[in-house]
Amino acid sequence: MAYNYVVTAQEATAINATVTGHFTGPTDLNLIVAKNNKLELHMVTPEGLQPKFDLNVYGRVAVMQLFRPQNENQDLLFILTERYRTAILAYKAETGDIITKAYGDVQVKT
Repeated sequence: MAYNYVVTAQEATAINATVTGHFTGPTDLNLIVAKNNKLELHMVTPEGLQPKFDLNVYGRVAVMQLFRPQNENQDLLFILTERYRTAILAYKAETGDIITKAYGDVQVKT
C-alpha cells in the first residue's frame, strides 16, 4: 500500500504586515515583516537592510503593531493571529533573545 505525503518546499513570500520602529534597541531602526506564520526582523542601516533573525509564529499573523510603554527605552511588538490569539514580544539585547511578555486568546466565546 502506498502513502503520499505532500509538503510545501518554498517558504511564504507574500507579506501580511510590516512595521518599523526601535525593537532591538533605542537607537536601532528595525523593519519587521510578517509572512504568514513567520516574522523577519531587519536592521535599517546606511548600507541597506541587514537581516537580523527569523521567528516562527504559531498561526498566521493578521495584525502587528509596535508600541512603547511608559518608562521603557525600546518598543514591544503586539501580534494578533487570524484565530484571535495575541502575544506581546520584547527583544532582550544582552542575550539576543525574543521574550514573550504576555499572550492570550481574545476570541469571543459564546
